[in-house]
Amino acid sequence: MVKYTKEKGSRKDTWAKKKWLTVKAPVVFGDRVLAETPAVKTAHTEGRILEVPMSEVTGNFKHFRSKIKVKITSTNDNEATTEYVGHEVVRDQVSRAVRRWSSRIDSVDDVNTKDNVKMRIKSLVLTRRRVNTSIKDEIRKLVSSLVFDIAKTMDKDQIIVEINDNQIQKQLSIAASKIYPIKSVEIRKTEVL
Repeated sequence: MVKYTKEKGSRKDTWAKKKWLTVKAPVVFGDRVLAETPAVKTAHTEGRILEVPMSEVTGNFKHFRSKIKVKITSTNDNEATTEYVGHEVVRDQVSRAVRRWSSRIDSVDDVNTKDNVKMRIKSLVLTRRRVNTSIKDEIRKLVSSLVFDIAKTMDKDQIIVEINDNQIQKQLSIAASKIYPIKSVEIRKTEVL
């Protein structure tokens, strides 16, 4: 980035003044190095939100289909610490899962965790065959009530770990399959409010 001054021909190179900060993952993911970011002043990086593929955070290629969002909260000399803001399943993955003769059931729930953190959890249920509206409503109500019950018993970090390990999705799938055969259950997005 080059800025021109009023004098013709003179230039000021602001890129040379920038320092590189290493961005650390939240404690939930083990303080791994996520990325590096440039900044003229380290205080300018506070509040930045980064999207990072989950496979890079966990080191497990199975998590390639989702990404997490982290927010830089504080900076030390050359390090920036972050906190978890949310996660999202890649849009291509959701589009690939939805098929023509199946039904898509979305549920959006604002829940309070055990440690009193407000989160928005967006669930996606896909049935094996197309279903009518009454069955969709039953499945949506069941998924919402289970998400509320799970959130009451866990704190924010436990919920994050359970979602990334597909434990909550398995619980929802088992419960919803008692109403109608389920193809898959996905928590497609979470946000810390």
